[in-house]
Amino acid sequence: MNKYEKLLYKENENSLITPFGCTESSYLWTNENMYLYDNEDLKDKKVLTVTSSGDHALNAILNGAKNIDSFDINLYSKYVSALKIAMIKKYDYNAFYYRVNWIENIGGLNFNAKENMVEELKEYLTYDEYMFWKTEEYLRINNKICFYDIVNTNLYRNLNKYNNVYSYKKLRRMLGDVSIIYNDFDIKDISDNINNKYDCIYVSNILEFFLSSDKEYKKVVQSLDGILNKRGKIHGYDFNWNMNAKYIDKYPNNLDYKYSETKDKKCSEKVFVLQKIK
Repeated sequence: MNKYEKLLYKENENSLITPFGCTESSYLWTNENMYLYDNEDLKDKKVLTVTSSGDHALNAILNGAKNIDSFDINLYSKYVSALKIAMIKKYDYNAFYYRVNWIENIGGLNFNAKENMVEELKEYLTYDEYMFWKTEEYLRINNKICFYDIVNTNLYRNLNKYNNVYSYKKLRRMLGDVSIIYNDFDIKDISDNINNKYDCIYVSNILEFFLSSDKEYKKVVQSLDGILNKRGKIHGYDFNWNMNAKYIDKYPNNLDYKYSETKDKKCSEKVFVLQKIK
């Protein structure tokens, strides 16, 4: 059994303080309203983001970012993100969403009898990414695994800014000049794995899972503080702004941050920003 088979057979599961595991189905789309995030200029900015569906990185690219580091405890996330990026590079808007519909409804990358997407995308994938999807295809066709155990397709593509034709074309042009480096680790281990400093950090809704423990929350935010440049920003997402205490209230007293938020008027969700002011 090679390493890809072991990975796809989910032999790498581990326990964490958060409910996330390292071999869970990875989101194809974000579950956040990406329109709540500011359209700030990220040209020449250093960006760190959770990998997840890859949509935070794609949103950052639309805002001008060219050098992005991403991290995730889920070992599938980088492969799902890389697959989607390869599809955007390969296909125009209509062809991309036509194939996405197939993936969501059929649960596989064999688009039809004549077209194998893994082979079509080979030139846009690294060898590691290509071998992962080739192994997934072989195991799935032989009924060893289920596609939906690897890819979660149940979320909302229309929450992405590249869902419209204009932004999709812009993103497709910009992807040719972008570097995304994927890392496999949990946010609580970030200080042990990152040596860079960043202007923007996107943590999605991860911090929410540490709010119940002052000790763990303090450890995580101090790690983030240690890799953030002056005037840098930590962007987070809160699905329950009526329920959770403000994140700034739990920040260690020795950290000097400005807190701001943008709420979704239609539901109890918000984007919050912690900006380092010293």
